[in-house]
Amino acid sequence: EWIPLIGKGILESIYMTFWGSICSGVIGLILGVLLAITNKNGLNPNCFIYFVIGTFVNVIRSIPFIILLIFVGPLTRLLVGTTLGPKGVLVPLVICAAPYVARVVETALFEVPQEIKEAAKSMGAGVMTTMFRVVIPEAMPSLLSGGVITITLILGYSAMAGIVGGGGLGDLAIRYGYYRYESQVMMVVVLLLIIFVQVIQLCGFKVVKKIDKRKTRKLEMKKLGIYVLVVVLLIGVLAGCGKKEVSEQKKKSEVITVGASPVPHAKILEYARKYLKEKGYDLKIVEFTDYVQPNKALLSKELDANYFQHQPYLDDYNQKNNTDILGLTGIHYEPLGLYKGKVQSLKEISEKGKIGVPNDGSNEARALLLLEDAGLIQLKKGVGVAATVKDIVKNPKNLEIIELEAAQLPRSLADLDLAVINGNFALDAGLSVEKDALLLEKSDSIGATKYQNLIAVRKEDQNSPKIKALIQVLTSKELKDYINQSFEKAVVAK
Repeated sequence: EWIPLIGKGILESIYMTFWGSICSGVIGLILGVLLAITNKNGLNPNCFIYFVIGTFVNVIRSIPFIILLIFVGPLTRLLVGTTLGPKGVLVPLVICAAPYVARVVETALFEVPQEIKEAAKSMGAGVMTTMFRVVIPEAMPSLLSGGVITITLILGYSAMAGIVGGGGLGDLAIRYGYYRYESQVMMVVVLLLIIFVQVIQLCGFKVVKKIDKRKTRKLEMKKLGIYVLVVVLLIGVLAGCGKKEVSEQKKKSEVITVGASPVPHAKILEYARKYLKEKGYDLKIVEFTDYVQPNKALLSKELDANYFQHQPYLDDYNQKNNTDILGLTGIHYEPLGLYKGKVQSLKEISEKGKIGVPNDGSNEARALLLLEDAGLIQLKKGVGVAATVKDIVKNPKNLEIIELEAAQLPRSLADLDLAVINGNFALDAGLSVEKDALLLEKSDSIGATKYQNLIAVRKEDQNSPKIKALIQVLTSKELKDYINQSFEKAVVAK
C-alpha cells in the first residue's frame, strides 16, 4: 500500500528542501550581511541595528521547529492559503532556517582577514563595494560549505513536518511507519534520507573544494563535523523509534498507574480517584497525546493499565507488534463526528472538496464508514472496519480524502471543507457536538458497539486486585452518570 507513495514522498521532500533552501538562503544572506556590516568590528558598526537583528535571529533560533510550525499556522494560511502539505510547510521552514543561515553567513564573513577589508577601504572602496566585491568572494568557500550544512538541516526539518501532515518522506514514515507499525517503512525512509544527505554533501563539498584555494584543513574539519552530526542525528532517530528500556521500579501495591489520553480519559480517571481511594488505592495518571506510546509504556511495565483505545485498535497493535496486551471491560465510546470546516452543510461541499480523516488504520475505517453514511462516498460491500481509501468505489464529487494524525484534525479545520474527528480531540479543541458536528455515529453503529474505549492490561495482570478495583470503579453508576453529564454527546458511557 505504501510502496507507490515513495516516489511522491521523494518529490515532495525535494520540493520542500529546494524552495526552503532558496528562500531561507536569500533572507539569511541579507540578514547575515547586515550583521557582519554592523558588528562592532564590521565595515560600518551600528550597535542598535546589530542588537535588533541579532535579537530577532536568536529568538527565532531558540524556538523548536515543531512548535514554530504550529505557532505560525495563521501566518502560513494567510500567505499560501493552507497549512497542509508541502506548500503549507514552506513558510515555517523558511522562518526557522533563515536565522540559522544568517549566523552562518555572519561567521563566514567574519573569518575574512581584517587586512583584506582594510586594503579595500584604503583604495577608496565603499562599504557595499568592499562587502560584495571583496569580502563575499573571499568568504565564498565558507559560505558554500555552510550552505551544504543548511540544506541537510532543511531536509531534516521537512521530514519532521510529516507529523502535522506536511507531506514528503516524513509524512510517509509517520503515517505508515509509526502509526501503522510498518517498521520497514521507517527503515526505508531513514535509508533514503541518509542517501540524500550523502549526495548533498558529496556534490556540495566537491564544488567547494574546486573554488577553495586556501591551503587549510578547515573544510575537512567541517566535513568531519557534518558526518558526526549526521551520525548523532541517526542515533537519535533510531533510539526514538526503538523501544525504551526502562528499569522496572518496584511499585507499592496500593498505587495504580494508568496511562490515558488527556480528554476525556484522564478527566474520567481524575473523577474516579476519590472512589479508588476509598478502596485503598492511590491513582497515578500519566497523560499521553498520541496513540502509540501508551501501549509501549504498558509493555515496559511503566504502567499498570492504559485507557485510551478500543478493541479494533488494540487487535491491530497486537498483530503488528506480536504482543498480547489484553483488553478488558469497555468504559465508554466516543462517537466520531463529521465537523464543519470551510463549509457549513453537506450540500455546500463542492467538487474536489477536501475532507480530513484520522490516519491510523482503525479510526480511518470508521471515518470512511461515517462518510458513507453521509452519502459522500461508497465503499466496497462488506469491507467494514478494514476499509481504507482504496476501498472507495464511488466518489461522485471526487472528494480528496486527506489522512492526518488524529490530534491534528481540529487544528486543520480552516484548511478543510469537513473533517471526521474523534470525540476526545473534538472536546480538547473546544468543538461542540451540537453546534459544530453535521453528523455523528449512531447509537447502534459499529462505533457504539465495537469501538468502546476500554481498559487494557498485560495478560498476566488481568486478575490483579488493583485492576479489578479499577474496573469496578469505572463501571459504577457514579462514573456512568459523570460521563453522560459532563461531555455533552461526545462521550457516552457503556
